[in-house]
Amino acid sequence: MIGKFRIANFQIVLEKTELEAAQKHFGGKVGYRGDGGDSEGWLCLHGSDADGPWIFWLTSGELDGPAVTGFQWRRLPSNETPDRRCVLIPPSKGGIELPLALHPGMTEAEMRKIVGKPSFVSGKTLIYSHEHQETIHDLAYTVDNMIAIVLRDGIVSAIETSKSTVN
Repeated sequence: MIGKFRIANFQIVLEKTELEAAQKHFGGKVGYRGDGGDSEGWLCLHGSDADGPWIFWLTSGELDGPAVTGFQWRRLPSNETPDRRCVLIPPSKGGIELPLALHPGMTEAEMRKIVGKPSFVSGKTLIYSHEHQETIHDLAYTVDNMIAIVLRDGIVSAIETSKSTVN
């Protein structure tokens, strides 16, 4: 599903690209909260495209150390201003390019043509989960890739994804 993507022509490979590498490239400040297995880190980016302003968080968790393991991308209401730590990505630098042509602002019908029937539905959130086995360095691993899509009035308002590899 989504294992890598580009932001402003900078490639992010989930579970490989370190959050600090993205911070060095874009600037801004990495945020952290929690302790041990509950800890998480994030880097906030924002910009605009043909559909309007957006906000995007690169995320990481304690289990994967410093690597980016997912993201959240949503439309930014016109009356909402990003935190000063959130880095502006000018449209001239390039936008967000996912391997699937998903983006906030698209219709539910357009989205379903791309990703099909969800694995699970909870209210206005559609969950797509893909799990498969992979061999890495002669060891068996289970790879779980998840996409959560939030709908508002038949329009995609947010996309969140994560990837986790465990043996």
